[in-house]
Amino acid sequence: MPGLFLAGSDVASGGVMGAMAGGMLATIAAEPLKVLGYLRKATRKSASAA
Repeated sequence: MPGLFLAGSDVASGGVMGAMAGGMLATIAAEPLKVLGYLRKATRKSASAA
């Protein structure tokens, strides 16, 4: 089905961490360019804080 993205623990693995990973994978699949820009900004902030 076009436009359907699975997210949650059924995608990556069981439990809360699996649900978080599944949600992140679905976000990257739905909007890859927006997510990559966000991750670049987040990693620059965390690297400069360290």
